[in-house]
Amino acid sequence: MKFNEHPGQIYDAIFYGIIYFNKPFVIKKFKEYKYNLDEAFTFFDEVKNICKPLPLCLYPFFYVDAINPSVLATYMQKNFDFHVHTMIDFLDLIQNRAKLKKHIFDHLFSTLTEHDRNKLLKRDSGIVIDIFQKQAWSSEIREQIILLLYNFSYITDLLYDYLKEIYRHVVTLHKKYKNIIQKRIKESKEKDTLIMLEKTYLLSEQMLKKQSISICLIHQFIYWNIQIGHEESIFIFGNKFKESLITVCNDQPISIDKMLYILGDPLRFNVIRLLQEHGVLTLSDISRLANISTSTAFNILNILYDGNIIRQSHKEGQKIYLCLNIDCLSSSIDTYTEFISNLIAIKENV
Repeated sequence: MKFNEHPGQIYDAIFYGIIYFNKPFVIKKFKEYKYNLDEAFTFFDEVKNICKPLPLCLYPFFYVDAINPSVLATYMQKNFDFHVHTMIDFLDLIQNRAKLKKHIFDHLFSTLTEHDRNKLLKRDSGIVIDIFQKQAWSSEIREQIILLLYNFSYITDLLYDYLKEIYRHVVTLHKKYKNIIQKRIKESKEKDTLIMLEKTYLLSEQMLKKQSISICLIHQFIYWNIQIGHEESIFIFGNKFKESLITVCNDQPISIDKMLYILGDPLRFNVIRLLQEHGVLTLSDISRLANISTSTAFNILNILYDGNIIRQSHKEGQKIYLCLNIDCLSSSIDTYTEFISNLIAIKENV
C-alpha cells in the first residue's frame, strides 16, 4: 500500500471540529461500537490545548447527527482528489463560495425539493421561517444555521482562517508522533489486516497492495474507504483502526451457505461446541480437548474465523484466546429464520 499523508491530515482538521462541537455524540457512537475510550481523545485534547477556541458560528460546518456525516466531510469526499490534492486545494474549495453554499444547503436540507432549497438560498423570509420550524434540530444548531444563511461570506472567511490554524497544529502533531504513524503504516500491510480488508471490501490481497492509505490521529478508530475508481481507492486509517476493522468484520452476518458448510463438518461442529461449553480457548486447548493435531485445529479455526463464527477474545503474552462471535451470530438470526421459513413455505405449497 502506498502512503499519502495529506488526506489523513485534512481529515484530522475536519474531525477536530466535529469532536469540538459534538463530543457527547461522538462518545455515544464510540460506545455503540464497543470501543475502548481510554485515551480516545488524547490527540484532540493536545490540539485543543494550543488552538484558539472555535467560534460557535462554525458549528454548521461540523454538525453531525445519527444519520448524516458533517458538511465538510461530505464536501471533501465529493470534490477532493484524494490521490493528488493537498490542504491548499481543500482551502481553495472552501473559497469557492457558490459551490460550498449549494453543498451546505443540499446537505442540511436534503429532504427539501430543489425549488424550496433555491428559495432558501435566496433567503425568502417566509420559507426560511417555515422550513426551520420543521427541522428536528436543537435550538443551538438552528440558530447557527440561520446565522450562516444571513452571514455566509463572513462565516466562510472565518472557517478558512480556522481550518488553516487547525491544520498547522495537526501537521505538527503528525511530525511529533511519526513513530506511531510509521507503526500504523506497517500494520496496514500485515497479513491479518489484509485478510480483514479483503473480507470487508471483497478485494484480493494483490489488489489491496495496490491501494493508497493515509493515517489520521484525532479520529483514532476510523477506517474510511474512499472509492476513486474501480482499480484504485484510498483508505484513511485511524491510530486504532484495527479495533474498528475487527468490529466491522465481527458484525457482518454469517451467510446461510457458509453456516451450512461449517456445521456440516463434525470436527468443526465439535470445536464450536467446545467453545460454547468453555467460553474461551486457545489453539492448544482446542487441540487437546478435541483430540486433534495442532495443525488440524489451526486449519479449523482459520475456517471458523474467516466465516465470522469465532473471534479473538483477548491475548495473554503469546497466547491468543478465541471465543464464539456472539454479536455476529445474533445479527444472523433473521437470515436463518427467513431461510427456514422459506423452506417450510415451499413444503406447504408442494
